[in-house]
Order: sequence, then structure tokens, then C-alpha cells
Amino acid sequence: SNNILLIILMYIKLTNNKNFKRDKKFYQIAIKTLKKIKKKIVPLKLIITKSNSTKIVIADDTKQLQGSYKFRGANSEIQNIKDRNIKTICLGSTGNFGLSMSYLCKKNKIDCNIFISKNTNIYKIENLRKNNSILHQNNKNYDDAKMNAKKFAAKNNYKFQDVCTKSIFYGNASFVLEIIEKLKKKDKNLLKKKILAVFPLGSGSLATPSIKILKYLSPQIKIAVVEPERFSKFFYIFDKRKKPSFLPTIAEGAGVKKIPKINYKYLLDNVDIVSKVSENEIKNAIKFLYKKYKIKAEGAGALSMSLFLKLNKSFSNFDYIILPICGTNIDKKSFSKIIS
Repeated sequence: SNNILLIILMYIKLTNNKNFKRDKKFYQIAIKTLKKIKKKIVPLKLIITKSNSTKIVIADDTKQLQGSYKFRGANSEIQNIKDRNIKTICLGSTGNFGLSMSYLCKKNKIDCNIFISKNTNIYKIENLRKNNSILHQNNKNYDDAKMNAKKFAAKNNYKFQDVCTKSIFYGNASFVLEIIEKLKKKDKNLLKKKILAVFPLGSGSLATPSIKILKYLSPQIKIAVVEPERFSKFFYIFDKRKKPSFLPTIAEGAGVKKIPKINYKYLLDNVDIVSKVSENEIKNAIKFLYKKYKIKAEGAGALSMSLFLKLNKSFSNFDYIILPICGTNIDKKSFSKIIS
């Protein structure tokens, strides 16, 4: 068992956080936002299975419009853009945020310039074209795409649209609010239970708002974040043994080199477990979700499941483990290869 512990400690770090803050105002605005966007989004589906006495909660948002949870935040943000009568926006994306924003821009007759990273999969690119996006494709990676979008916006006096803004966070918080709402119907004492919630980490646009909600509802809920090993920049803060390679990853939605300022300090203060998973572990999770539950998850969408499959033995002291599956935009060729 000592060997198991050593292996676990290589891939997860405990942060001993005492710094978390309860943010009541964030919670209240997120609740209002959910009411506003509820009719425009697809409700997520919960699959609850048992592993010994632990309930495993698979929160499936892969049927969301435009194929990812980012549609939630985009719905909340588009209202601001319309209210300010903005006609053109620019953004950097690995695909999913671009898909959600361009779809809503098309509906509202707003021009949407999207700077995408070179490794954006072909399926996302085809759908971005269907949404009439103005595509700017020669960007090395996501961080480069974002920087170029910012420059282009400044030069042309357009609005630069970040993936991490307050109003996007209020929309993305609807994901975890829905999970809690559904679970409380089944278990009135939910918030007194031992809960672990596992979030994928790219830029933090799901993790940050979700943690704000959970820590407000019950400060003893434990939070884990999981990154693809190749982009494990947050993990690297806690363990300097292996630098992230920043090579292309199957989880390109989490292929982000730098966590935005708005999230960085917050995550440092509020995350209990920091972890990373290999390319093979991500592929195994994609395969597992499809074979067992017929859920078609993209790489970044399957990160929480890959951590669970890797370490479930060491999580057995929780009553609930929440695993968001939050994106489905993977190209057919890669997907078929993984599940075969």
C-alpha cells in the first residue's frame, strides 16, 4: 500500500487549503442567471452509479447545444454584447468557446472573429464555418490565438471577448447548480455528506465558477482539478519534477499554457487536490464512457473520468464523487480510433 501511495502522490498533490472564501454575491447572481438562461440551454443528465458505498455522479453535458458547457456562459455573455450594441467581437479559442459564441453571434447578427490554435480539430473547424465565423487560423497554440485576437481587436477597435469574464462565470456556474439541484431531490442531506468534485482544468472557466458555488454551499466539499499531463501547468506549481511539454494533446480543449489572472489566485486558494493524467488515460476514459454509458466525450470533456478511473481506490472515503463530462466535440476519425 505504500507503493500505491507513492504512485498516487506522483500524480496528485494535496494543497491543505485554509484560504477559501465564501462568496454569497456570486452564488445569488449565478442563481438569477440560471433562471434567465434555463429555457435556452439543454438540461444536463445525471447518471448515478455505486462503487462500494460511494455514489459516483456522472454529470453529462455532452448534449448541450454546440456540444459543450461553454454554451452556458456564452448565453449569459451575449446579453451584455447585445445590450451594449456591439457589432463585432474577437476571441481566441481551442474550438468550444468559439462554437458557442459564433452560434449566438450568428443568431444576433454580430460579426465573430475567431482566432483558433493550430491543433483545433477538424470537426470544430467545420462547425465554426457553419456558424459564419470569420476564422483566423495561423496561431501556434491557444495562448498565441488569444494574444493575436486581443491585438486584432485593439487595432480595429472591436470588442475582445475573453473566455473568463464574470458574466460567463455566472452562466457556467449553471452546470454545477443543476447538479446540486438534481442531487438534493434525491438526498435532502446532500450538503452534510462527504463530497469530492473533480473538474477539468484548462483556463479555469468551468472550475472557478463551480468551486465558488460549491464552497459557498458547503466549505467542506473537496475539490480536485485535473489537467492533461502535457499541459499540467497548475500541477507544476506544486511539483517541479516534470515540466509540461506543451505538445499537442487529445484534450486540446484544456491545452492552455497559462491560467488567466482572474482564476489563478482563486484556484490556488480553493483547490484541495491537483492532478494530471496521461494521453492514454484520457483515451481510456473516452472509451470507457462510450462503451459503458454511450456518452461521446471529447478529450477535455473526459478528464474528470480519467482521474477517477486512475485513482478510484483512493477516493473510497467519500459519499459522493461528482464527475462533470462537459464536451463532445471530437472528430469522427480520432473518436473511432479510440473506441475501436
